[in-house]
This record gives sequence, structure tokens and C-alpha cells, in this order.
Amino acid sequence: MNLTQRKKIELQQKLASLKVEFENWRNESKALRPLEKHQSQIHRVTLQLEELNKQLQLALDQLPETGTEVLNKARDLELAILESHRVWEFFRSKLSLRSIEWFNKYLIAADELAWECYSAAQSKLDPNYLAREKVKEPPLVFFNGGSSPFTMPRNYAFEAEAVPGESIESKQVIAILRALPIPVIGVPWFQIQHLPEILVVAHEVGHDVESDFELTSDLTAAVDKAMDAAHVDAGRQAAWRAWLGEIFADIYGVLSCGPGFVQSVIDFLATDLDQTTRAVRIAPDWGLYPTDYLRVLVNIEALDAIGFEKERTRLRTQWTAIYKTHEMREYENDIPVVVKAIIDGPYGAFGGKSLNHVISFSMTDQYRTESDADRLGKGTRPEALNTRILFAATSTVYARDPGEYGKLKMQQLVLDHIKNIRKAGVRGSQTTGGPKLGALDQEDKEAGKKLFEMLVKKRDY
Repeated sequence: MNLTQRKKIELQQKLASLKVEFENWRNESKALRPLEKHQSQIHRVTLQLEELNKQLQLALDQLPETGTEVLNKARDLELAILESHRVWEFFRSKLSLRSIEWFNKYLIAADELAWECYSAAQSKLDPNYLAREKVKEPPLVFFNGGSSPFTMPRNYAFEAEAVPGESIESKQVIAILRALPIPVIGVPWFQIQHLPEILVVAHEVGHDVESDFELTSDLTAAVDKAMDAAHVDAGRQAAWRAWLGEIFADIYGVLSCGPGFVQSVIDFLATDLDQTTRAVRIAPDWGLYPTDYLRVLVNIEALDAIGFEKERTRLRTQWTAIYKTHEMREYENDIPVVVKAIIDGPYGAFGGKSLNHVISFSMTDQYRTESDADRLGKGTRPEALNTRILFAATSTVYARDPGEYGKLKMQQLVLDHIKNIRKAGVRGSQTTGGPKLGALDQEDKEAGKKLFEMLVKKRDY
């Protein structure tokens, strides 16, 4: 056997490494297996990447076993195989954390919250609005080094493994990862010991809902129409448009988890007094976020818009007791206009309905939140049957008495309670009326071919 033949077999063996791994991951995600909650996520992503690798296999098979062509192409093919691994590593590393006990409890809790917030939108999706293969799976939560998704650029969550000197570019990786059928939510590592901030997941789901269900055009049209009708100054309109994605995500969080979410935002944004009160945004550098002060006011206004007048007053008083004024007061009159427009829509993805038709936090939910906060405050187990109420209660009881929160080990009570309310069995888009597992196999294989084109478009095999 000559050197060319050995090199070709070597490349075939390296390419086969992912095929074996994908089979193992799919086996571990079957019903009653450790990763059953991630079955549809694993199935769809591995199938797409498997098809990508089949395209690499075809490119390799077409090379002759004599001459130098295999040797000439060997380095590029090997890099392409590693780049495929690099894309899978983005998901592999996040799924692997779930096998480590001290990470698993938090990630289970975060996954449950993400699922409840995201599946609400899936279940209300007009089946004629998106092609079925475009309906994504529930988000996958993971830890990363950002200080908080409350303030991170969206693309930060899609940063893949850095490999010095390798040819794949960050923008290319982000495009490939966004094309795969799993939204991702990154939360700071230190949140594992500070459960009240887990409600940030609802904010991140808001981003995924806007993106995955293609709401941006309806969102922009609704806000533009409302601002025009209210004669909002053109300069301020430009600012609100620049901030619209982050404001939508915050409002989705308020609709998902109510006053507890707003409390969590306030606690996170409570930083340097001088910076908060003096901060300004000036054209054309509006940034992605309004000032922290305006952002808190937007969240508080969203509470009033859905009927929580008492909580709105309490939280505004809490905020303004410390942060008494700010430098962008002329924007305050715009806030009710913008908030109402975002909530009212209408959104074609949801049959022309409003956002609070998709997901809402009721007065009854708030009563249960307060009741569970009382239980946790006494060191007893909560009774909530869903994580939106449970984590709203966690935020609420922490705000009441942070010292007692730690002493009474409330975090452990909450995480243990998740085991009682988490239903056994697989889930995914198929459990919210979407395609059943395997129904999109052909579409996913075609998507895998497109991923191949994205990955190797700069090479000639």
C-alpha cells in the first residue's frame, strides 16, 4: 500500500469519528435516558452535521488512489473535518455539562424555564406562517464568560471554540450555528450560585422568539405606527428603533414572569449611581440598549400595561429612592407608546394576535408567586407547578431578605422542587403541535448540504 492510499484511509478514519459519536449521542437522548429532554435537539443537529460530513466523504471518495491529488488535498480535507468537529463542539460542550452533577441541577432548571417560555410561542404559531423545517427546537442553556445576557451582544452566545491559525472565521461560524435548528442561551458561570437572576433566561428567550418566529418586521411596523400617531420626535424614534430588540426581549420577560422578572432586572442594573443617572445616548451611536434608567422604566411600564399597578408603583418607588433622576427625561413620555405597541402587535406569526395572547403572567400567577415566596421565606418547599412562577417567587423572596435567602438554603429548596414538577419523557417541537421526531429528516439532510457549502465555500475539492 502506497503513501497516497494510506493517507486516503487515514482521512476516512478521521471523518468516521463523528459518525460514531453522533450515534452515541442519539442513543443517550432516547426516552428514559439521561438526555431525553434534548432528544429532538440532538437528533436534528447531528443529522444535519452528519449530512455535511457525507458531503466531505463524497469529496474524499472522488479523489484517485494514485498520484499526488490526495496528498495535495489532504490538509484542506483534514481542516474541513476539524471545522465540522468545531461546529459540533459548540453543542457537545454544552450537552456534556449536563453529565456533571453540580452543573446539572442548575441547567435542568434553566432548561425548564427556557422551555416554558419558548414553547408558549411554538404552541401559538400559525402553521401556515413558517415552513415546518424552519420551526426550531427549544433553546439550549449553557454557561459562558459574559457578565450577563442582560447586557451582552446577541452574537456573543454563538462564539465557537477558538482555534489559533485555523481558517474558519468567526462570522462564518456564527452564520453556520445560527442556521442550525437550536437556539442557544448563555448565562454567566457565577449564576449557578445566584438563582434569583435565572429569570434572565426569559429575556433571552424573547430574543429567540423574535428571531426564530420572524417577528421583526411586524414589531418594527407596530412601533413605527404608534410613534407616528403619537407624534414622537424623529430623533427619539431613531433611538427607540435601535433599542427595539432588547426592549422586546425585556417585555417578553415581563409577560413570562411578571413582577419577579422586573425585580431581577432592577437588581442587576443597580450599579454606579453617578453613571446611571448621568448616562446618555446620542445619535448616531444609540447602541443596542437604552440607558439603564430608561430600561428600568420600560420594564416597570410593561407591568402597568398588563395590570400590575400596585407592583409597578412599588418597584418604581424602590428604584427612584436611589436613582432620583436621569439625563434622558424627554424619552419618558414615549415609553407607554412603545410598550403598548410592542405588546399589542399585531404579529402575523401568531395569527395577527398580540404578544400577551402568546404568553402572559396573570394576577393568579402573581398570587401563587407571593404564596411561594412566603413558603420559601419560612424555609419550606414551594408548591408552584411551573418554573415561571417558581423563579418569580425566588426573585421575590430574595428581594425581601437576601440574608435569610442564603441562611435557609432556599436555592436548594427550589432546585429540589424542580424534580417534583418536571415531567418524564422526551419533548421538543413535536410536543407543541410541531413535526414529530424524524418528520424533518429529509429537510435536515438538505440543510446539511447547505452547511457543507457554507463551511467549504472557500475551498475547491
